[in-house]
Amino acid sequence: MDDARRADALCERLSAAVPAEARVVVQVGRGPGWLGPRLPGRVVHRVEATERADDTGGGASGPDAVRAVDLARDPLPFEPGTVDAIVYADALPRLHDPLGALRRHGRVLRASGAVVCSAPNLQHHGTLTQLLRGDFHYAPGGPLDPSFVHLFTATDLVQLLLDAGFVPDVAGRIEDPGPGPGAALSAEAAVTAGAPLLELLGVGTADARRDLATGWLVVGGVLQEPVDPADEAPLTVVACVNDDAQLEANLLRSPCLAPGGPHEVLLFRDRTSAAEGLNAGIEQARNERVVLVHQDVYLPEGWPARLARQWRRAAAQGGP
Repeated sequence: MDDARRADALCERLSAAVPAEARVVVQVGRGPGWLGPRLPGRVVHRVEATERADDTGGGASGPDAVRAVDLARDPLPFEPGTVDAIVYADALPRLHDPLGALRRHGRVLRASGAVVCSAPNLQHHGTLTQLLRGDFHYAPGGPLDPSFVHLFTATDLVQLLLDAGFVPDVAGRIEDPGPGPGAALSAEAAVTAGAPLLELLGVGTADARRDLATGWLVVGGVLQEPVDPADEAPLTVVACVNDDAQLEANLLRSPCLAPGGPHEVLLFRDRTSAAEGLNAGIEQARNERVVLVHQDVYLPEGWPARLARQWRRAAAQGGP
């Protein structure tokens, strides 16, 4: 797909992912283009990054003005609770601390406000082909733009929004499957040739075909109700393990399960069945509440506090 078609398709997906009820929208970054004309009837503000703290464009006003903000350190130049949606048009890959920016910028959102993010997909077959051939080169304007300091998969973006306090969803994909199933550099050819490797890694062919064909991702998220970390009650998390790499990449990456925290993690290997391992975890747990999970589950920051809050709400409505 050429750059012009991709930019037009990406603008279309970003605009479609903005909630219909969002009246005040902030676009952060130029990305594929200016979304204002695609969002009629909305007030759309533009924010672009600057590395100079004194070049903030603080006097700019009105939807047509471009506000320059040091995205690495500063909040967005809007009053708290006055924005319905923030669109990060290829902006998050350019930030050294995208999680910190999402949290800082989210203060301007109304309750249940939304974010929409676009980023190139690291799993695209073209990028993986370069890596396997040893020809991994950065080039302006593409998925390996030199200005990108973070590279994302769909899972990475979903986990990022979870940690920032949003309920995420993959809202759109820009597909670039390649020149055709008979070509050497196509998603279909990569799935066919790599079938034994996909089976070894436990990756389904349908998922692989989708991810290898995705050139760009659009992920949205709705702001969750804030929680008080003091509401957390210690949990015991139990999982059966047969793939340590998957465990390390998911469950053990969960911020709320970091060493030194209040929660207990019990892992069981080489059991005759999953039931045996999970029952052993229930018996050995030192905490009152026990959560049974798969090794590929990711628990974001604040998840135990949200569980405790929902637990209390359920008990208040339905009893013990």
